[in-house]
Amino acid sequence: MKLKIQTLALVFIMIATLSACSKKTSIEVNINKDGESKVDIGSEEKKENNKADGEKNLDSQKGKDSKSESNKKENIENKLNAKGSLAGKVICIDPGHGISSSKKQEPMAPDSSIMKPGYVSGAEGKTQTEEELNLEVALKLRDSLSDLGATVYMTRETHETELSNVGRAKFANEKNADMVVRLHADGIDDKSVYGISMLVPSSENLKNSQIVSESKIAGQEVLSQVVKYTQGKGRGVVERSDMTGFNWSEVPVILLEMGFLTNDEEDARLSKDTYQDSIVKGVASGLENYFQSK
Repeated sequence: MKLKIQTLALVFIMIATLSACSKKTSIEVNINKDGESKVDIGSEEKKENNKADGEKNLDSQKGKDSKSESNKKENIENKLNAKGSLAGKVICIDPGHGISSSKKQEPMAPDSSIMKPGYVSGAEGKTQTEEELNLEVALKLRDSLSDLGATVYMTRETHETELSNVGRAKFANEKNADMVVRLHADGIDDKSVYGISMLVPSSENLKNSQIVSESKIAGQEVLSQVVKYTQGKGRGVVERSDMTGFNWSEVPVILLEMGFLTNDEEDARLSKDTYQDSIVKGVASGLENYFQSK
């Protein structure tokens, strides 16, 4: 095949120019059926960098896969060795909020353009802040569920938090949790409002219908038992589509609003060990009933 004269001349000029360069360079000349040529000039260093980037991304994915596989193996071993009514169950406890100076914004859902704060401070009562209450009850719940044979993971065990709302959801996903229990407390301008609520994901932003269904079933059972043990006022189960921690979840998840810190009487009850213990008993009993019914 014949090269067009102009193209051939251009090739020689490029070769001469590149030979004077200090960096290693590769040249590829491709000729089509009409005799037209296409010259591809590429730096060997650039190609090596592209190769290195590809290997780095592959290593990163392998690391994630290895971590997930490690969690699965750990969970299997725990299931084989555990004893108790929750033996073999993996439960992630998420004490809501926590102290952080981060102003990070993150998508409300994986496919959402709505951005929300990744860290928020929570409600506050006369005797305690929400993050303090959430952590105090969560630590008690951790011990209770562990005694029942469950493998328990915590998104935080100190007042400070590193995980954002998306990070908390991903943490539970990586642990392949059978259930995520998020602990919170309410706050509102009307100080006369009180009671215990259960929030669960809706199908608007969480498209996995099985997760939505299982979360609602578990939420109803846990709320029923918490109200039973605390003798508190139940405010029902509410589906929410605007909660980041729900929308990023790949496992069943429930959120217990333990009461209103803005109500002085309920705030005082929530600060007492005996009342907190009743909440823990209710959550544990509800989870037992939920898993036994499956």
